[in-house]
Amino acid sequence: MSRSKLLLSKMSYKYKLVKRLKVRADAFRQKSTTLEQREAWNNVVSWLDTVMSPCYRTLTKNGAIGLIIEAEDIDNILEKNKN
Repeated sequence: MSRSKLLLSKMSYKYKLVKRLKVRADAFRQKSTTLEQREAWNNVVSWLDTVMSPCYRTLTKNGAIGLIIEAEDIDNILEKNKN
């Protein structure tokens, strides 16, 4: 098994989903044509970076990287990224 597949197999579904969303948002940011679009995608990418930060990571029972995010955490992340 390749190193990247081994790494992905050690991540929870939620973490994989957020990681893929970040890759897609980064691609859309690169393709944006106006300054407003680029700023909007910058905000999305920075929010996803915050969600993937170590303070929200945990290890699942099988040793995979997981995310622990509560509803109030999302509000805090949004407030932090507005400033």
